[in-house]
Amino acid sequence: MDLELSGKKALITGGSRGIGKAIALELAREGVDIAIAARDLDALDEAARDIAPAMGQERVNSTAFGSGFRARRYNLSGVGRKLVAVRADTTKDDEVQTLVDIAADELGGIDILTMSAELGQYGITVNVIHPGTTITERSAPMYEAQAQREGTTRAEVEAQVASGIAVGRIIDASEVAYVVAFIASPKAGSITGEAIATGGGVGSAVHQ
Repeated sequence: MDLELSGKKALITGGSRGIGKAIALELAREGVDIAIAARDLDALDEAARDIAPAMGQERVNSTAFGSGFRARRYNLSGVGRKLVAVRADTTKDDEVQTLVDIAADELGGIDILTMSAELGQYGITVNVIHPGTTITERSAPMYEAQAQREGTTRAEVEAQVASGIAVGRIIDASEVAYVVAFIASPKAGSITGEAIATGGGVGSAVHQ
């Protein structure tokens, strides 16, 4: 199904790893130009180089820019796409403003924010995606450490976790990203003000 996202612009916080990176990858595959943000610029650079092939270019050169060289612009001119990474601490208002300004300038506007937005009367939908236990690059070492503490195996730890999930398995970050891509698309224009669980049917998929 064509989600009609080609040519859109997205700013994704927490985009250097885990669910944020998975969302960036999926939106990139759907034709969206991407700005990713996180606190670690080196991790962002690594993520951007993983995202670039999903945008049609295997190898990219980057140029540092911005105050303190806090951002990197990736050369995707060969495929007519845009990809930028910005170091930002989203707990600080001034850094959030700088992040949004850089992303908007570099991408030529922002259509999709994975952190917030407002006002349906302007055609803007606002929804919350709340995952449950999700497989990311941090999962294997975490389960391995738990297995060592409990004198068992990682597979047994994962099976125990999966036993509390209705679908009988731990959800992968890419599956959360599929939901985000749909919710961000015009196809989901009737959905707003909703909290959507992507935990695979856990009793409570919201972490408090």
